[in-house]
Amino acid sequence: MSVLAIDEYEHDLHIQAESLFSPLCCALCEHKKLYRHEIKAQLYMDLPIRGKRVGITVLRRRFRCCRCRRTFFEELPDMDEHHFCTRRLVNYIQQQALRRTFVSISDEVGMAEASIRLLFGEFAADLSPDWTSTPITCLGIDELYLLNQYRYVLCDVKSHCMIDLLRDRSKETVIRYLQGLPRPVQEHIQVVCTVI
Repeated sequence: MSVLAIDEYEHDLHIQAESLFSPLCCALCEHKKLYRHEIKAQLYMDLPIRGKRVGITVLRRRFRCCRCRRTFFEELPDMDEHHFCTRRLVNYIQQQALRRTFVSISDEVGMAEASIRLLFGEFAADLSPDWTSTPITCLGIDELYLLNQYRYVLCDVKSHCMIDLLRDRSKETVIRYLQGLPRPVQEHIQVVCTVI
């Protein structure tokens, strides 16, 4: 990236930049003859600097392929195009969301709370172990008082790993949950431990 301008305000820092490299071929058909179609300004949020929210406006070039006639934007490898922020900001948000509120992160980086929540949801989905792929031979069922209600916690006793948290501790809920487990998981369970 080449920085074209930097504007500093009381709470924000705005950077205008453009990519240094042009694509060598069409991103769709790999034809080498391209011409520049237009330039579009796109805003990407970045890590805060000196306590100020940072926005990078990238003057992004769009190209048209001479063979397939389709248009495409130049690639920005350091940007997350789905969330309109830098990849380093995505990593920062996901790590901070483990210990801070979504609202405080939203205020700090200048993104909507819903975006922070979505980024953390994607991160948490990657963290969740796929317990259905490993055989559970000893299933533990215990109760927990959470949010003014008793609930059941299911865990793999051998690996000391929590599997799931059920909404309540009714017999119907447990039966429905256990019957809904994939067949290979059901077949591996040899012992069920619970507190009466």
